[in-house]
Amino acid sequence: MKRKRLWIAFFLLWFISLSAFSACAQDAGVKTKEEAAEYLLSEIKEGKMEIRMEVMPALYEALSEAENLFDVFSNAKIATAESRLEDGALCLYNITAYPDCVYCESMSDAVSAFDGKSDDVVLNLSKAFYDEFTANDFALYFELDKMAGITSRDCVYYAQTRIFIYENIEYKDDIVHIETVDELKRYISQCAENLDKEIVYSLSDEMYEMVKFNQSIECELYAVYGIYSYSNYMVDESRMRMIKDIVYYPGARIMHAVRKHSMDMLTDEELHLYNTALSISQNAMEKYSGKADSGILIEKMLVQEIASRCEYFISEEDVFNTSVGALLYGKADCDGYADALYLLGNLSGITVYHQLGHTADGGSHMWNLVYADGRWHFTDPIGCDMNLDERRDAINVNWFAMGMESALSRYIWMPISQIAQVDTDDERMLDAVMDGRVFDSIDKARAYLETNTDVWTQFLVKNIRKEEAEEAAKNIVYGYGGPYVQVHEGDRLCVTLLSTWFDRENFYDCYTQEDVIHALSSEHAEIILRLNGEVFGTYRKDGGSELSQMEKAAGIQSSQRSLYDSTRVFLYDSIER
Repeated sequence: MKRKRLWIAFFLLWFISLSAFSACAQDAGVKTKEEAAEYLLSEIKEGKMEIRMEVMPALYEALSEAENLFDVFSNAKIATAESRLEDGALCLYNITAYPDCVYCESMSDAVSAFDGKSDDVVLNLSKAFYDEFTANDFALYFELDKMAGITSRDCVYYAQTRIFIYENIEYKDDIVHIETVDELKRYISQCAENLDKEIVYSLSDEMYEMVKFNQSIECELYAVYGIYSYSNYMVDESRMRMIKDIVYYPGARIMHAVRKHSMDMLTDEELHLYNTALSISQNAMEKYSGKADSGILIEKMLVQEIASRCEYFISEEDVFNTSVGALLYGKADCDGYADALYLLGNLSGITVYHQLGHTADGGSHMWNLVYADGRWHFTDPIGCDMNLDERRDAINVNWFAMGMESALSRYIWMPISQIAQVDTDDERMLDAVMDGRVFDSIDKARAYLETNTDVWTQFLVKNIRKEEAEEAAKNIVYGYGGPYVQVHEGDRLCVTLLSTWFDRENFYDCYTQEDVIHALSSEHAEIILRLNGEVFGTYRKDGGSELSQMEKAAGIQSSQRSLYDSTRVFLYDSIER
């Protein structure tokens, strides 16, 4: 009986143990997605990159659906992994996980993730926030850059697991948001005054649309404030504008150093340029300061100085695109001419800016915006340069002190990018530029030349039609030195008379035949004769035979003889006696 009771007890114990084992076996697998994510995360934090996780049958079936599987991955901070279901277990390998990524349920969570200014940040978005984050062509994705102050980054993301990996992040604190063109002008001006190497700002939707269809607005503004070159990064989705690797014109750098009393920041070449420009500006101020229209006269003298020193030259070398090339090396393109006037003008107390745009035929061009004697105008120093070999400081006044009407006929630019409104054309400016040498008839111009003693002169005659210009110029200068250059604009004829021979020892003013023979008998290798009207009339009448006789009387066997008909000047060279 006792043995029977022992067997019954043993059986009961075995049955209870078997039931308990069966119950434990049924609870051995993970039951829910939340438990699965928690289990996987703990394994990943321990450094395991291959994981086998037993799961309960219900969850096993659920994980066969991709959406449920990726929910588990996302909650476990797994970006991607290879997986399979086998024998009641989820097996993972080739796992890429970010256990320290920041879980974000809202935009404020995402912005806060970047507060530490870390180079690398990983976000894990909730389902609801991911849908919001990526809606409207990822509008909030790009908005996050602006809100977090991100100016540059690399980013990849895994849509199925809602994990975003940000790397190589660059930040800028307090990115300025621009609502109007005036705000943009003020901000770029402020940055340029400090010679900032990087400028970042965001645009309102209205400003973005304006810039999108008028892209030159920003480029012109950069130039206005002395920016020579830059790398331009535009993130259209976030309306973010970034200009980096900024290089300023030497003129802008020198003026910054002058205003900040920091000349030690300049290179040796810039110091040389500064001393050269300072000497030129001081001479102009000494000559005209205190006089009526001093600003416009100083400006003209500066333009003449640029013309006398520089010739137009196109090169890929930066030096010839700046005032260094124009004032130190005598060669520059339009940028160099404009930078030279910017530097000289501001050193002379005139307000001058660079103005970027295009010529009327569409070619890229730079000129200057100038404030002098209470008026804003444009001056194009390269247009003023007449490129004359004999007298390089002669200028084409039609490109000097231009009002809005004249400028609109020559250039294409965005007037909204100007820092000031250019005034209308003003003939009083022209009168000041010509310094009393503006005439309303040919006779008055000739009367002026009768009393002119300058080595060269420039004057303007009004009311001359284009078809009359050439003949009018000849009639005006006939007998008064030479050669000359004429430029017609509107109804105005500008004449530059290059009487550079007057100061040469081999120049002879001849009133009689005896004067001619005496001059031709000199020992000069080159001889310049100007005949009076009577002697020249004889030459024209007999075809030069009498002049040939005078040459023989002077002992000349052969020579090359050139005639400037309108000015009655003969040039002899290659003389053999």
